[in-house]
Amino acid sequence: MKPFLFTICTALFLCGCSIHPKQQLTAIRAAGVPSETVRHLSENTPLTPADLVDLKRRGVDDSVAVLHLDRVGLDYEARKEDVARLRAANVSDGVRDAFTRASDRFVYWRNYAPRVVYVDPYPWHDPFSYGFGYTYVRHPHRRCR
Repeated sequence: MKPFLFTICTALFLCGCSIHPKQQLTAIRAAGVPSETVRHLSENTPLTPADLVDLKRRGVDDSVAVLHLDRVGLDYEARKEDVARLRAANVSDGVRDAFTRASDRFVYWRNYAPRVVYVDPYPWHDPFSYGFGYTYVRHPHRRCR
């Protein structure tokens, strides 16, 4: 029974949990989207403005980029030049709005997210964990939802 459970858990861990179905990723590859952009989509890593421009040039539906930006987010603060680049490439308003929302969420989690303060109620378990402390709430953009 244990080897069976280990095999199942390993398979689930290696599969990942991409937010885009395999058929959709195959269609995106077939449209000629660069492999780096497809890797961002399949591994749930944040998209860059260059990725969004590539998706627009290849005729990929805007819902793919909007879903990815809403679920995964960004890992940096968007600049005016990024938005101007998207506007110059005729990226739709919906994708640009999702891009700025993702940037705003990143800024919030980096600067204004509440910090969690804890008190160790059982100091005798570990002598080094006694007292007051704090921990940070991490930005959840890399987690699958």
